[in-house]
Amino acid sequence: MKTARILVVDDDKTMLSAVSNMVAEAGYTPLCAMSWGEALRVFRQDPPDMVLLDVMMPDIDGFKLARMFKNEADRIFVPVILITALDDLASKQRGLAAGADDFLTKPINPLELDLRIKAMLRVKVLTDQIQSARQQLAKLAVTDELTGIANRRSLNEALEREFTRAVRYKHPFSVCLLDIDRFKAVNDNHGHAVGDRVLVLAAGVLSDCVRRTDLVGRFGGEEFLILAPETSPTDARVLAERVRTTLERRSQEEQDLPDVTASIGIAGIRNCEISDAATVVRLADEALYEAKASGRNRCILASTRLTVAEEAEATEVETTTPSPTVAGQSSPVVRTAALDTKAHGHVNAHVEAARPSAATDADPRTDGCVGAPATGPAAATDANPRTDGCVDVPATGPAAATDANPETDAVLDAVPGNAEDPAEDDVNVGSDTSRSTGS
Repeated sequence: MKTARILVVDDDKTMLSAVSNMVAEAGYTPLCAMSWGEALRVFRQDPPDMVLLDVMMPDIDGFKLARMFKNEADRIFVPVILITALDDLASKQRGLAAGADDFLTKPINPLELDLRIKAMLRVKVLTDQIQSARQQLAKLAVTDELTGIANRRSLNEALEREFTRAVRYKHPFSVCLLDIDRFKAVNDNHGHAVGDRVLVLAAGVLSDCVRRTDLVGRFGGEEFLILAPETSPTDARVLAERVRTTLERRSQEEQDLPDVTASIGIAGIRNCEISDAATVVRLADEALYEAKASGRNRCILASTRLTVAEEAEATEVETTTPSPTVAGQSSPVVRTAALDTKAHGHVNAHVEAARPSAATDADPRTDGCVGAPATGPAAATDANPRTDGCVDVPATGPAAATDANPETDAVLDAVPGNAEDPAEDDVNVGSDTSRSTGS
């Protein structure tokens, strides 16, 4: 057991020497200071195990200096014993309020000094043990025991924090979800001990490849997650590719380890087009699934569409001119307007030309409206169960236009057409933008 180091502070040189000698005779190492500035310097360089502090000091008295010591040692316990000629209760109360742990009254008895030091050191040992246990428990709560990197709980907390910050300041943010290929076969063919070594190897590669501002954690089983703040999805793909190639190379260099490859899915936000943090991970997981289905050992970047909120920011309606007719086809290109079940508004969707057949939105990924022909005997129907749009009612003809979507929120406005020039009719539908589809 190391010898306790005790800082003795007194502006009286004779008293300082006497107390220091008592401390040395008791078997401890004395550190001496005659001013508050010198005492703080010694304390900050290497905090002692205890402080013996005289109350009557020039400039700054012992009460204030005791409080300064306690503020300096906010994460460790350093007992402070005040040495004073004052024996009144008010002075003791003031000393306790300043952070002092015990008192010694002058003249000092060597035996009493030794007993007070032993008692305070015993308290310090117990306090240090409790603090160490608390720190260990706090570390275990956020660390994966096998790999030593962040666990799922820590990842979830950091994910919400970084996503919120990225949305707030409109900064890029990306995640990479990694899964070790055929890991079950590794456990079955080589044993779980080798499987654990593979997991540790993967964690080490991830930690070595990322920046200090990134966070790497074990997401579950053989899956790992990288949180990359201030990183666009395209840049995150570069990071993922570096991780993938490094893991494959190092596994080949390791003895008694099978060749290891990984599939990685990447997703991120640009200008906050994703509404919540869970969606970013879900998109990365879908990209990872695609990487697995495509043959493994590759990186796939998830593709995301603009949200309704971004589409609603458009102030002008895009229209297209009829595209050249392909041989054997008479249907022109029609622009469609994207809608959402919660979006309300109007956008002019221009019908490019008339045609005699019914117009149907058959694309399950289109959130928009379909322009029905201005003339013709057929009815126009919105057959997409996900679309939240409107169907143009033909200006003339015996057929009616039907909105087949039960959740639509849009307004269908029929505008009387010109019998001589039906292609000039406009219909207002609820949206802010329009997209082009082939008929």
